[in-house]
Amino acid sequence: MEIQRIKLAIPLFKDRVAPHFGASSRILLVMAEGQTVQQEATWELKGETAVEIARRLIDLGVQGIICGGIQRFLKEWLVKKGVAVVDNQKIDYPAARSGVPIGNFLNAPRGGELNPRPPLADKSASGG
Repeated sequence: MEIQRIKLAIPLFKDRVAPHFGASSRILLVMAEGQTVQQEATWELKGETAVEIARRLIDLGVQGIICGGIQRFLKEWLVKKGVAVVDNQKIDYPAARSGVPIGNFLNAPRGGELNPRPPLADKSASGG
């Protein structure tokens, strides 16, 4: 079985998911292999708009975004570009710094705590 690699972006406000995608002053970029965080970096924003941030994340090859609120048109655009968007999150992310399994990040339910759910999958493979 091949180990899945994924790049995630998490807009932050302090050590929490930012309340809105475009209102963050920094973005945590996470590279995961299998179920474990392998690398991370912080992108300090300098006044970029939400659209500019989204375009840059596409350029960086980000495959998933975990965020608070996000404008509908921007979420739809990201999804069309192949980026999974898990929005309405109100979660602390100090766990990202301690190597918590990445499956917990991807399986975050909307608007609440993290709990196990099937991983985000390529919708084209499932017919949906």
